[in-house]
Amino acid sequence: MDRESVLPWLAVALGGAAVGLLGALSFRALYVLWRIVESGFSRSPAAAVTFPLLGLLASYLLVDTFAVNKSIGSATGIVLAEYHTKGAPSLRDSVVRTFAGVATIGFGGAAGPEGPGILIGPGIMQYIARILGIRSRRGRLTLAGAAAGLAGVLKTPATAILYALEVPFTRGIEKEPFLEVVLAATASYAVSVALTGPVPLFAVQVQLISGPATLVWSAILGVVAGAYSIGFSKLYGLAGRASSTMRLRGGFALTVLTGGAAVGLLGLASRSSIGPGIDLMGSVVLGALAIQSLALLLALRSFTVTATLNFGGVGGLLTPVVINGALLGALYAKLLGLEPISFYALVGAAATLAGTYKILLAPAAMVVELSGVGFMIPALLASAVSYAVSLPTTLFRFQLTGSAKEEALLRSIYSKLKGSQFLSHLRVSDVVNRAVRSVKLDDPLRVAIEVMTSEGLDELPVVDEGGRLVGRISIDDISWLGESRLDAPVSSAPLLSANSIGLDAPLDDAIERMLTAGIRTFYAVAPDGVLVGVLDEMAIVRALMGHI
Repeated sequence: MDRESVLPWLAVALGGAAVGLLGALSFRALYVLWRIVESGFSRSPAAAVTFPLLGLLASYLLVDTFAVNKSIGSATGIVLAEYHTKGAPSLRDSVVRTFAGVATIGFGGAAGPEGPGILIGPGIMQYIARILGIRSRRGRLTLAGAAAGLAGVLKTPATAILYALEVPFTRGIEKEPFLEVVLAATASYAVSVALTGPVPLFAVQVQLISGPATLVWSAILGVVAGAYSIGFSKLYGLAGRASSTMRLRGGFALTVLTGGAAVGLLGLASRSSIGPGIDLMGSVVLGALAIQSLALLLALRSFTVTATLNFGGVGGLLTPVVINGALLGALYAKLLGLEPISFYALVGAAATLAGTYKILLAPAAMVVELSGVGFMIPALLASAVSYAVSLPTTLFRFQLTGSAKEEALLRSIYSKLKGSQFLSHLRVSDVVNRAVRSVKLDDPLRVAIEVMTSEGLDELPVVDEGGRLVGRISIDDISWLGESRLDAPVSSAPLLSANSIGLDAPLDDAIERMLTAGIRTFYAVAPDGVLVGVLDEMAIVRALMGHI
């Protein structure tokens, strides 16, 4: 094996090890800071309001002053934006966001301690690859860095690997970066264990039960978790839109003041509703909380997490979702008189993670790594039910719907039908999808982004008031705009030329142009230029598959 083939894997391993070290250090920093701040709450109730506000203010100012990309919020949301828009996070932005996450969580913000690790990971991986002169697909390193960050903090490497491969898409799994993700997560985990020991962040002792009744109750809990996932995701999205509006109208000061005050005031109602929630998870799993406390904390933490990550804070969202799921599962068990509480708390955590993040295997892996292989089937069943119940709702704007390799499939089918009488008689009008999504020149850019991310599209056609095709807009060109720019009209963004085609054009000509020129999508137009449909690779594949 020569140097050129070894060096990329060495870069990934070194990057993963570095992320494990830095992730462990960032967690230790925020944990120590949180303990100091928490002790201040006992001496002064006003500190419960003041410190979270200071944390959000510090976080926002750090990102706004020093980062090139001004994105704030959940670590997973930031990583997905970078991955799907082919962005390569700089080391500078990764470091700035890591410090912002430490400030957010250390001062009492309700966010996950895995956030700084996930945020530092992609930047470290990209930096080491650049130093060693490695030319690798940037997206692979982004996911590998995120997996390394999660594995180093939670010390659940299988969960981290599956998380990184599942989370980019609501329906599907990303297979290409598999080796990079596995190597980086393993290296990070090894370093983290060497530094701080093998015990996971949430080390829980759970009594295992079995039998048909257990599966039935787990499935019902999956329905409950799915319903909660829909509500929480909608709340999170609503808060994001409210924050954007507030920043446009009142500036960052009003936004951070509102979010910080909300988190702090809710923290006065219950100190357990703020901060990283590490100790709370243990209390929930042990069944130490009464029904009223479980219900109150589930409601409060739903709001404090939402306010923290939408109004200036930076941090993880995965562990807050897991904690809320455990609260939900424990509440479910106590209301129905089910035992043991710990079992349903853990199954609820897995189901809620599946329903909110739209991932199936990582939640099951999580419960196995925390409590043993016997929990896999109930957790997987509840996760699948929650996932199905909560579709298509998701927490993340940049979580797309699928990852099919359309070009390879089209090339294979076309090679079998090329020159056939059947294909020679087909026209574009025979297969075009007339339910085409488009935006107008005066539509806000925010609408274009929402349509593209919800539909899993890389671009959208742009039409004028008469419906005539004038160009297309790419998510790569607008996704990095700040919130203040997203209410500007589509006409203010760079418009690309659109590949148009007439309805009467032979289909085999369209396929030849697609495969030779690398065109993925044609926009079908009437003779007067009005957009009437879209012709993409999958539309052709579906039309031809029955004839090979």
